[in-house]
Amino acid sequence: MGRDLRAEELVERLSARADDPAWSSLPVFPPLPRMGDATRLHQHAGLAYAHAHWALPDHYVADPSRVHGWRRLARRAKRAAASVVFRALRRYLHEERELLGHLVRLNDAMAARCDALSDAYDRLAEELDDRLGMVTQSIEELMVQLHHRTMADRASKEKGPTADAGTNHVGVPARAELGTRDPHGA
Repeated sequence: MGRDLRAEELVERLSARADDPAWSSLPVFPPLPRMGDATRLHQHAGLAYAHAHWALPDHYVADPSRVHGWRRLARRAKRAAASVVFRALRRYLHEERELLGHLVRLNDAMAARCDALSDAYDRLAEELDDRLGMVTQSIEELMVQLHHRTMADRASKEKGPTADAGTNHVGVPARAELGTRDPHGA
C-alpha cells in the first residue's frame, strides 16, 4: 500500500492545482448538430417522384392527334397489338401496381417515422445543450468558490493566528468553547 496522505497535504496539492491555468476555465463545447428541415424525408424529390409514377398502365393510350394515311394504319396495328399484350399481362400488371402502391405507402410510413425521429433528436440535442450549459456554469461557480476559499486559507496561514480566539482558521469554535478540555493542558 502507499503512504497515508494527510489532510493538509491534500489541501496543499489541490491548492497548487487550483492556481494551474488548466483549471482556470472549462472547455467550451459546441452545440450538438441539428437535423433541421433539410433532412425531412417527406420533402425528398425521390418520394415525390414515386408518388407521381407508381401506377403502371393497364391499357394502351394512343396519341390524340389526328393522323391520316399509313400512320393511321400503323396506329391501329399498334393499338391491336397493345390490346393483346395488355390482356395477356393484365393480372401481372395489376399485381405489380398493387406491389408498387404498397411500397410507396411503406416509404411514406418510413419517411414519417424518420422525420419524427429527427424531430425527437433535435429536441434531445437542444435539451442536452441546455443541460451541458447549466452543468458547465455550476462547475465554474464551484471552481470560483474553491479558488476564493483557497486564497482565504492561504491568507489566514500567512497572517498567523486569527484575532478571534473563539474560532480557528476555518471558523470552527475553539475547544474551550465546545466544553471539551485539552488533554495536553493548552
